[in-house]
Amino acid sequence: MRVPSRSLSAIIVGVCLLALVVLAWNYVSSLQHPELKTIASHPEWTYEDFSVYFESLAQKKGALYGFDILLEAQLPPSINVHLIGHLLGTALYEEKGIDAIRFCTQDFRNACSHSVAIAIFRDYGEGGLSTITDVCHEAPGGPGAYTMCFHGVGHGVLAYTGYNLEQAIDLCRKTGTPAYHNREFVECIGGAIMELDSGFHNTPAWEAMAPLYYNKEDVMAPCSTLVPEEARGICYTYLTPHLFRRAGIDLTQLQDVSFTNAFSFCELIPEEEKEQRDGCYGGFGKEFVGLAKMHDIRDVGSMGEDSLRKVRGWCAEAGTPDGEAACHDQALAALFWGGENNPDASFNYCALGETKEYVSTCYAALAERIALFADVFSRPLLCTRLPVEHRAACTEGSNL
Repeated sequence: MRVPSRSLSAIIVGVCLLALVVLAWNYVSSLQHPELKTIASHPEWTYEDFSVYFESLAQKKGALYGFDILLEAQLPPSINVHLIGHLLGTALYEEKGIDAIRFCTQDFRNACSHSVAIAIFRDYGEGGLSTITDVCHEAPGGPGAYTMCFHGVGHGVLAYTGYNLEQAIDLCRKTGTPAYHNREFVECIGGAIMELDSGFHNTPAWEAMAPLYYNKEDVMAPCSTLVPEEARGICYTYLTPHLFRRAGIDLTQLQDVSFTNAFSFCELIPEEEKEQRDGCYGGFGKEFVGLAKMHDIRDVGSMGEDSLRKVRGWCAEAGTPDGEAACHDQALAALFWGGENNPDASFNYCALGETKEYVSTCYAALAERIALFADVFSRPLLCTRLPVEHRAACTEGSNL
């Protein structure tokens, strides 16, 4: 069909005007935020370089300004923005004290509220637990933000104890409450295990203590040796980076990587311990989402089909149907992130399932998560995006 010349001219003018608006916005943004241009001109910078840069920026212009820049900056691949968010959150706490939590957002996977909880524990120790509980109730985000705040507490607890995991477990246990079915304790353990893997908040103490907990004979330690049963599943979920290393996987070379050997460690957990096995396999799904985005978690909800297929393909290496299902389930959880991410990637991930069974199972899990985490405004719209057979569970399910 031939387009009238007048209409074609209007389309061309419209496209040109849109391009001018985009260019103008970019120009104004560069004037208001010259740091964006500086960052874009340094593709060779490492995580350490960016850490120094953002810490300096927070000192000069404030932590909130630093968060704005981190949200927009064009970063090289594999820069861990969550950890940079931790640095800025700590700087915000130094500026505003406990009130810093009121300025946090859920961006960067709640890095700000995590670091505020960590700093409070650093300053007040065990005596600050009641204050931390109050702060976590004010953590930004959906219904799951309160318990996830205790993941940050776990980081702080382990650093506070000088990376003594036994002491950290005892302190984490004191955070649990019947109202939340002891979930605070479980999330605290998850944060402590993640901190044990990185040593982010006190490198010298970590270097001295961490080798005591990773057992050459038992690859699943310390989850299998020290962590109480009720928190062992989440321990295995955060043990995945350790399993990557034990399998000799180089995460900087993902082109032809195979995760089969790393997955095989999960088979060391007895079959009757299903929750723990699911936690182990699920940890891979959680990590795969970050790997597919090269650790840039700023817009996970908009992941394209190529990246989502990559995650699904990696989960397929689990080697068992139950393991693959657990991997997919936690990949979905990482994409949905308690309803705080753009939901498009979650729906697309389910739609890309290799079999009708996987597609249906995925949508059922997504319906459950929407019911748990979505607010009263977004929940009806999200439920209508599900296949008809899953809408009732979505609309009738209980919210946290």
